[in-house]
Order: sequence, then structure tokens, then C-alpha cells
Amino acid sequence: MDSSSSVVTDINSANENGIQATTIQALTMEGDYDRFKVLLKRRLHECGWTDQIRVIAREIIKEKNGIITAEKLFEELAPKGRALVPSTIKKELLQNVKEDLLKISGYYNKECVQDAKVLPIC
Repeated sequence: MDSSSSVVTDINSANENGIQATTIQALTMEGDYDRFKVLLKRRLHECGWTDQIRVIAREIIKEKNGIITAEKLFEELAPKGRALVPSTIKKELLQNVKEDLLKISGYYNKECVQDAKVLPIC
């Protein structure tokens, strides 16, 4: 990777982090961030994701003969956990976040939200 593409990657990463921080701040101010965390936790539990993660974590610990830090366990477990989140849950949460951000910003329009699909801003 040359230096120019590295700079672009760094800028994109910084922009994504800034957008994420701004989104979290807006949702927290409205009290919705905690509501989304509860919804996500409930949906993941309902679909069996938490049980899957527990089994995978135990397998990793067993492979390492019980000698692994929590940080290393998280590093190995996080990508697997993200990959196992069902797309229906991702879509539902994304739609809810989008609707709330549109409401917060004053751009919410019920006609934009149809059949729980993520639609472009009207």
C-alpha cells in the first residue's frame, strides 16, 4: 500500500469514527441509545446468538488450554460474533436508528418508511 492510499484510508476511518461518535451522541441525548442497546440484546438472545458466542468462547479457551486474557479472547471472538449477527437484526436496528435520527433532525417523513425497508431520505 502506498502512502497516498494509506492517507485516504486514515481519512475514511476518521470520518467514519466522527460520524459514529456524532450518531451515538445524538441518540444518547434523546435517550434512544440505551433503548437500542436493550433491543439489540433482546433480539440477539431471541435468535440464539448469545448461546452461540458462549460456545465459541469456550472452544477458544479450550484451544488455549485456559490460558488467554480477556483482551485476547475478545480479539478472537469479536469478528466471529459480528459475522454471526443475523441480517434481519442488522436491518431492523438500522431502520430504527435511521428513523430516530431523521426525527431528531426534523427530516422524518412517514412516507419514507415502508414495510420496514431502509429507504433513502426523501
